[in-house]
Amino acid sequence: MKVLTSVQMREIDRKTIEEIGIPGPVLMENAGFQIVRAVKKRFPDVRKEAFVVVAGKGNNGGDGLVVARHLLNQGASPQVFLLAAKDEVKGDAAVNLRIAQNIGLEIIPAHTPELWQANRRDLMRATVIIDAIFGTGLL
Repeated sequence: MKVLTSVQMREIDRKTIEEIGIPGPVLMENAGFQIVRAVKKRFPDVRKEAFVVVAGKGNNGGDGLVVARHLLNQGASPQVFLLAAKDEVKGDAAVNLRIAQNIGLEIIPAHTPELWQANRRDLMRATVIIDAIFGTGLL
């Protein structure tokens, strides 16, 4: 496995989208699907687990929404803690937020300290927490 810096990863993403022509939502779909594959190696019966996806407003959050959708499709009941107001989610992440809402995924607003605190119990009950907060945009 090759380890990349955030700058190198952003450049790879840019080239993949702009030069090769693979749309961002396709990359997001593939990333989310591969995360679910990895999760299922560790937790084969996803129906027995309490999944929480903690999602930011950017593309990493969009990846997390894809993960939650695939888990739902496989019989799990994931919750998504959204660390932004829904109208702050933009671009490819917004596409996946709309899909998540349309299929009935539980999206829990957690973008203020009060909302986070109010829903903390659900987070504490999780057997698996998926971090979809920060990606290459952090640095």
